[in-house]
Formats: sequence, structure tokens, C-alpha cells
Amino acid sequence: MHGPLHAEEEVTHMIGTTILKKKIYHKLHLDSDKVVESFLTKHFHQVIDTYKNIPNPSTTEVRKKAPILVCWWQGEENAPEIVRICIASIKRNAQDHPVVLITKSNWNEWTDIPDFILRKVESSQISFTHFSDILRMALLARHGGLWLDATMFVANPIPETIFSKSYWTIHREVSNSITKGRWTGYCQAGQPNALIHSFCRDFFYAYWTKYDKLVDYFLIDYVMDIGYRNLPHMQQLIDSVSPSNQRVLDLDRSFHLVYEQEAYRELVCSQTFFKLNWKRIYATDADGMVTMYQHFLDEQRPFLT
Repeated sequence: MHGPLHAEEEVTHMIGTTILKKKIYHKLHLDSDKVVESFLTKHFHQVIDTYKNIPNPSTTEVRKKAPILVCWWQGEENAPEIVRICIASIKRNAQDHPVVLITKSNWNEWTDIPDFILRKVESSQISFTHFSDILRMALLARHGGLWLDATMFVANPIPETIFSKSYWTIHREVSNSITKGRWTGYCQAGQPNALIHSFCRDFFYAYWTKYDKLVDYFLIDYVMDIGYRNLPHMQQLIDSVSPSNQRVLDLDRSFHLVYEQEAYRELVCSQTFFKLNWKRIYATDADGMVTMYQHFLDEQRPFLT
């Protein structure tokens, strides 16, 4: 049976040629999350050591001009309808905060990304999905504010208190193998030069300096967890976030159901943020009845004109 040290060596070898699938770890009777984190912690300890004793800038002041950052690489006019609906909902509930749509035409006006990262994106060594993880951390580290994925539907005004926090994210009371509900990559907020976003940005840069393949699709969550485990100030920041938006996935999950006014209104009035999915194909009727999705479209389409 492979021991932890052998597993780390195997990761180091395999990452240069192909992505290790988690089923391989299972066949070796290894905890895949622990192997990946051990590998990353060992090989990028210098980034961890750099941030070990750096406190996060503290603030309680609301930044009135703190940006809300959203990215759709091809531009809003080329986005799927569900994405345009989400962007419209963000603008409608931004509470006077500027909504900055990051695209391939303007991203470099907002942040710098090293050329070697860009070359790996162009050669498809870095997927656009992962590039967006790098981009959000670089943007937040420079500007602070709130990052929302372009598939975040905002049902109610965004609370001003988010913009006064040293760090904020959607904290869900759920259990999963990496995040354990402590954060969501699709909704992140903080101050300029904040510890968490600067650490993640620099970790990504260090990783791609050394490797040409992604060790795991959820690298962003592994890096966050490594910071949580090794940086006391980062752990304090994450632990300070109160649970919120517990039903963030429920609107998406309800779209196939027959529309019921009371259930729909109760859900969209219950919280601020909902995560949708532009890749899904939702039914617009169920046994001749209007679905929640169709009603959602009917309700939101007027805001697109």
C-alpha cells in the first residue's frame, strides 16, 4: 500500500504529465484531499511563510465606492439570457456601488496578471474556469469590494455591511470535504490588499510558475483551506463570518417545479443571493403548467429592456 510520502512523490511526478483522478487515490486507499493539500503545503511553503505573520487591515467603515466585480469574458451583449438577468439584478440591487463588468477588452485596466499566466491561458494549459479564480483574487487584492460570479442572482438590496468587513463570503451550514461551508468562491468580499485574497493570488502565481497542469479542479478551495490551517489571521477572518444565505442554491433547484406564487415569493424574499447555472436547460412547463423557471423569466425579462 502506498504511504503518504509515496503519494506526494506520485503527485509530483504525475502532475507533469496528466491530472491524477480521485478514483486513483481511492484505489490506493488514500484520502485524496489530504494528499493534495499535503503536496501543495510542502511545495509552496514559501508563500505560506511569507504570509504567516501578516495581519489583515482592519476596518469598520463602509466604502461607499467599493466596486462590485463581475466577469463575463465575452461581454454582456454576448452572454446567455440567464447571465444577463443576473447582471441586471446585481446592478438593480447595488446600492449605489459601481458594478464593474470585467471582460477580455477591459480586464487589464483593472489589474495585472503575469505574462506567463496569460500565455498558459492562451495555450489552454490554464482553463478559463481556473483563470477566473486567479482573476477574482487579483482584482479583490487590488481593489477590494465584492466579487460575484455572473450567475449570481441578487434578489434584494446588497447589505452595506458587506463593504465594511475585513472579509466576507457566504458561509453555509453544510458539510463538504474541502470548504465545509466556510466560504464560497463565487461570492467573496474584502478590503484592498486584504490577507486572504493576496495570499490566494500569490499562491496561484507560485503554482503556475512551477507547473503546467492543474492538480485539482478545486484548487481555489484547497488554497483557501491551506491558508485557514496555516495562517492564524486568515483563520480568524474566516471564522468571523456569520452564516448567511443558506438557501443560495434553492432557486436553481426549484426551477423544474410547477410555479406556486407563495413558495416562489417566500424563497426570493428570504435572502439576498442565489447561485444559478447558465449551462443547465430548464423546463418551461411541467404537465402543461408553468414552471418556476418560466415565471422567473417572465418576471425578470422586463429588466433587460
